[in-house]
Amino acid sequence: MKKTKYESYLVRKLPKGCSLCPNGKKSVLYITGLCPNHCFYCPLSDTRNQIDKVWINEKEVEDTYDIKKTIEEIKLCKSKGVGITGGEPLVKLDRTLEYIKELKKTFGKNFHIHMYTTMKLLTLEKIELLYEAGLDELRVHPMIENLLEIKSILTLKLLALKKLYNKSFGIEIPVIPDKKEEIKYLIKLIYGYADFINLNELEISDNNSNNILGYGYETSSEYAYSIKGSLGAGLDILKFVESENKKNKNHNLNAHLCTCKLKDSYQLKNRLKNRANSIKTKYDKIVDDFMLERFVIYPKELSLDKTKKERDEIVTQQKEDIQNNLNNFSNLLKELKINHIIDENLHRIVFDKGKINLIKNKLNGLDLLIYKVIEYPSSDFTMIESEII
Repeated sequence: MKKTKYESYLVRKLPKGCSLCPNGKKSVLYITGLCPNHCFYCPLSDTRNQIDKVWINEKEVEDTYDIKKTIEEIKLCKSKGVGITGGEPLVKLDRTLEYIKELKKTFGKNFHIHMYTTMKLLTLEKIELLYEAGLDELRVHPMIENLLEIKSILTLKLLALKKLYNKSFGIEIPVIPDKKEEIKYLIKLIYGYADFINLNELEISDNNSNNILGYGYETSSEYAYSIKGSLGAGLDILKFVESENKKNKNHNLNAHLCTCKLKDSYQLKNRLKNRANSIKTKYDKIVDDFMLERFVIYPKELSLDKTKKERDEIVTQQKEDIQNNLNNFSNLLKELKINHIIDENLHRIVFDKGKINLIKNKLNGLDLLIYKVIEYPSSDFTMIESEII
């Protein structure tokens, strides 16, 4: 077992999908929020959980079959692959297959696609359809408490898969601290069938916190989002894999323990860093390695002391007047030969901060406000800091 430079732990080698992830080279495609399972640790937010919508990273794809928007986001993030997840992608099998085919057609055969699925809807026919469409790697998330189901379905499906395709196939589950022995038994079952097992440090989110804490689990003192005992249990399981590999020399298993630190400090941060470099305008400055510093002009009615919900309601009621106001000031800036752009999505003007004093003079008497903002470079531009100038 070794510790990787990304704060995770590894026995033997990483699956291809995981090798791209820490460098921010994988986008996340939520094909649907619908799922037949109701796992108590599911981290999906209320805007996604059990809702049939498509999301690519932080961007909602309003038309679920608008693959063009998905492709645009993948290009902005400079991704070399996607992980398809949900919900349960097999609930919308036709949609999943179409996305896989189009992504391979657009980005080529070396664009790596892995997919997560539960045991409930998995059949040999669906496995064949997925791999024929171009899927590179299938990751199954069994319900750890139903070991009989795992034994009866897993071995048959994986054996058939190996004979048919010789593609990458593995198990991915969270490390629930008091399920350590069940996970070890699962590992014994998958020898000779699965290529790898991925263990995820159990983490808490806004959506699942009540459920997880209700089961008696506690957060770790070391990392705010991790569950106490999960990392230690995961390390113990990796040692078990090492010992089993010595016994099963013909069928060595790859095992990876993905930590909360990896996801937060490397996976997400590096993907956003890639996106920041793609979308950065000449008026923006990258700060803290991946966030965007901008100087912007907002209409007074959209002042940043209001909540996002309040601003959205105002835009719905006054959209035309707000746009006219911005257009009029944009024309004034053009007359003054001040470089700027109108950000129509967020109803504001982004400008060259070198002209800030001149702009402030021209704003006197106008219902406009100047801010310095720091934002995530995600599609929703989540604001971290704002300061009125």
